[in-house]
Amino acid sequence: MNEENNGTEASFKKPKFHLLIPTPNGRSTPKLCKTLLSAAVLNYPPPTLLRYQETAVAIRPGADVVRNVFSFLLGKEAHDDDLILIVGEGMNRSHFPNSF
Repeated sequence: MNEENNGTEASFKKPKFHLLIPTPNGRSTPKLCKTLLSAAVLNYPPPTLLRYQETAVAIRPGADVVRNVFSFLLGKEAHDDDLILIVGEGMNRSHFPNSF
């Protein structure tokens, strides 16, 4: 259904799928590489890597990750109807049968 608003048609934007992967201190690790490979094989969209600071003595572990994800959600790329999947680099599991 087309609606008119001051002589212009209302446009419908297709929701996007965002893949967010927090990475500690911007380092690439074997777990991060496995996660990126799994995402590529599963035909996920290109991921957005969110860098966070990881310290040995953290007063609030994970607070930097939450802050960066929240900043992404409030940014220009994410919209209300988008699907956003947040995957930690060590959270991937084998997506293939054992015989693969």
